[in-house]
Amino acid sequence: MRLDPKLVHPSIFKATDGALWSGRYAAPAAGRDAKMVAEHQRVWFKEYGKGCFLYAALSCVAFFGAIPIAVGMAKPWKALFLLGVMAAIALAGVFAYLRNLRQLTAPELAALLPMLDLTEGQRAYAETLVALERSGRPRAEIEETMAALNALLDEEARLIGARDLVRGSQQGREPLVQERERLALRAAEAHDAEARLAYETSLALLGERLAAFDAQGSQIERIDAHLELLRQAVLATRDAAHHRSAAPAGPDLGTDALRSAVALARAQSQATERALAELNAT
Repeated sequence: MRLDPKLVHPSIFKATDGALWSGRYAAPAAGRDAKMVAEHQRVWFKEYGKGCFLYAALSCVAFFGAIPIAVGMAKPWKALFLLGVMAAIALAGVFAYLRNLRQLTAPELAALLPMLDLTEGQRAYAETLVALERSGRPRAEIEETMAALNALLDEEARLIGARDLVRGSQQGREPLVQERERLALRAAEAHDAEARLAYETSLALLGERLAAFDAQGSQIERIDAHLELLRQAVLATRDAAHHRSAAPAGPDLGTDALRSAVALARAQSQATERALAELNAT
């Protein structure tokens, strides 16, 4: 069964486009890459081969059926008519190809997985989609779980973005350390009491700015912890889907746990964004 493209997270289609248009797929080296490409092509033809043969058959019928019609036309119109038929056939093929780029089946996604460039969370998500489609659960339950999984991937991307911003902000810490050393030296060398007091006040203010940077450092650890929480929530859902396919009376899909993990991660990303805003304001 084909996955509903409206329910599949855009990051998966981005990864599949990258894999299918890569040199690794177009000209795979011998060995593992060649086997993975061959396996995907085998699955692809199994999933879409009937459609390809149907398109080829209808194209032939349309073209050869147009020839008797064109015979009775005047010479200039005859060529234009046949060219128009061929153009319509080509456009139908292009439309079908572009539509196929946004279609995935569980077996095709499973075959593509080893070639996809995904984060840990995205890979766990893709594995869960495959497991869900094979679980035999009602369509409404699968769609509800996929919606929760999509929210989880959105939050993962937001956390990763926040982590990158924190790491970028930490680059501004080293100049402050150097400035603190310079001010400390100036304060130690100052002979005038008022000048020394001014330097010491500057050092105290600089210390507050450095403390804000140091507090930001702990945000990275918290973000990594919440990213792991999201990954484990997806994996728990994947395992539950596997158990459901083997035993209909197995555990539920844990949609509530997914939503809880997303809520915690969202709170963390919001806290990080607020802390970054406060740091930039100093």
